[in-house]
Amino acid sequence: MPWSVDPVTAAGLQGRAGVEVMRGRLDFGRGRWRASAGHAVDAVRAVLRARRADALVLMTVGDEVLVAGLLLRALDVLPRRRRARLVVVDFLLPRSTAGRRLRRFALGRVDRWLCIRSGDRETLARTFDVTPTRTTFLPFPAPPPTVDDPRAATDAPGDAPYVYAAGNAHRDWPLLVAAAPKVRSRIVIMADGGHPALRDPLPDNVFRMDMVAPAAAREIMRAATVVAVPLIDTHLPAGPLVLVDALAAGKPVVATDVNGTRDYVVDGETALTVAPGDHDGLADALNRLLEDHSLAHRLADNARQWAISHLGTSAFVDTVLEEARRHT
Repeated sequence: MPWSVDPVTAAGLQGRAGVEVMRGRLDFGRGRWRASAGHAVDAVRAVLRARRADALVLMTVGDEVLVAGLLLRALDVLPRRRRARLVVVDFLLPRSTAGRRLRRFALGRVDRWLCIRSGDRETLARTFDVTPTRTTFLPFPAPPPTVDDPRAATDAPGDAPYVYAAGNAHRDWPLLVAAAPKVRSRIVIMADGGHPALRDPLPDNVFRMDMVAPAAAREIMRAATVVAVPLIDTHLPAGPLVLVDALAAGKPVVATDVNGTRDYVVDGETALTVAPGDHDGLADALNRLLEDHSLAHRLADNARQWAISHLGTSAFVDTVLEEARRHT
C-alpha cells in the first residue's frame, strides 16, 4: 500500500505492516508551472509504485489526483491486473473548473474521499458529481507533542504579550490589519510578504515575519497570548493546520467562522468566532481574550482536551488505513 503523505502523519505510519510511505516534493521556491509539473511526476511515480498494491492513498493533493485517476483508468484495462483502490485525503480543490468533463472522468476513479473540511463534501458533489456516499469528514490531526528545542525560539519577537497569526492560504490579512489599531497588543503575522495588505506601512502594533520551519513556528505560537485565525470564506482549501496546532497547544483562539474552521471550534466553548469581514468583532474578541484571563484559560483548556480526544494522529491513520483496506 504505497502512500503519498504529509509530514504530520508520516511518523504515525512508521512500522505499520504493508505500508510504504512516499513523500511528494514541496512547492517552496518553485514557480507555478514548475511546481505543477513536479506534482504530476509525483503522481505518476506513486501510481507506478502501486502497480502491485491493494491501495494507493494520496494526501493533501490537488491535480495530482487527476493524473493518478487517468493513469489508473488506463492501467485498469490491462488483462489480469488487480484494480488498486484509490483513497484521497484532503483534496485541494482547484480554483478553475476548466476541463470539468475530463476532471469528472478522472476523479470518478477515486473510491473514497476523506475531507478535512465538511464543506468540501458539498463542493465535490456540486462541482465534480461526487456522490456523498463516497465522501467522509475526517478531522485533520494535530502534530504529536515534541521536545522543545531552545534554539527554535531564537527569532521569537520578544517577551511582551502578542497575538500570533500565520499562514498563506486564503488568510484574510486585510481583516486582521484593519482590526489591528483597536487591538491592545502587538500582533505578530508570520506570512510571505507578497500580500498587498502586509506591505508597509503597517499599523504600529503589527510585526510581520517571514515563514520559518514548522518547529520554530510552533515555538513562536506557543509563546503568544492569543492565536488569531482569520480566513476568507471560500470553498477553496483554507486548511485548519494552524488552528489544530493552536488547539492542541492549549492556546486561546479567535477564528473567523468559515469552512476551514467551523468543524474544529465551538464559539464560547473552545474558541471565540467572528463573522467573516467583521474587523470590529475580531478586535473585540482579541481584546476579550487578552484581558479576560479566566475566559482565555477556560477556552484554552477546553480546546486542548477536545484536541486530545478528536485530533489524535493514531486514530487518523487508523481511519485512513481502514478505508484503504476496505474491499481489497
